[in-house]
Amino acid sequence: MLVHRVPPAYAYRPPTVLVEVGRAALSGAAWGVAARLWMRFISDNPEFSISGTAFIVAAPTIISLLSVLAQRCISWSRVARWPARMIAGASTILLGMGAGMLMLPTLILGGVAYAHPEWPRQLRLTIAVLAAVPVVVVVREIPPGGRIFLAFPVYLLLVATIVPVYSRIYNPDKGRSIP
Repeated sequence: MLVHRVPPAYAYRPPTVLVEVGRAALSGAAWGVAARLWMRFISDNPEFSISGTAFIVAAPTIISLLSVLAQRCISWSRVARWPARMIAGASTILLGMGAGMLMLPTLILGGVAYAHPEWPRQLRLTIAVLAAVPVVVVVREIPPGGRIFLAFPVYLLLVATIVPVYSRIYNPDKGRSIP
């Protein structure tokens, strides 16, 4: 007699590519909206163009999508490893355009430090300290007044939430076994 075992409903099933891409798109767009709201909050002149807002929302969406796709390509094929990393890495330039240029060194260095837990602690700490230098520059540029007490933690939260995305680009096979 053949008994068919049905996996329990709570058994872990890895998300499909479409689910991962959808999550990446939503989280990237949400990050872009949060970043735009933060910019409006700290600005002396809070007038923004629709095209600028669209770019600020689209850039992190594209970066998130490409980081997930790079991770998936690497899990599928060794041949796709370098092209996928190069395309995802090149997408990071999108966030470094305009005023985001100040944030780019923090994201790149923070992503590298976060992506490689196997590196010596002292090296990772040095990279993290270097990543924090642009944060100091941004904070010094925030207009004086009561806004800085809210603007600084929100900026740190924005940086802390996108650094893991960048770490996927710099070490996309972290946590995955590649045959």
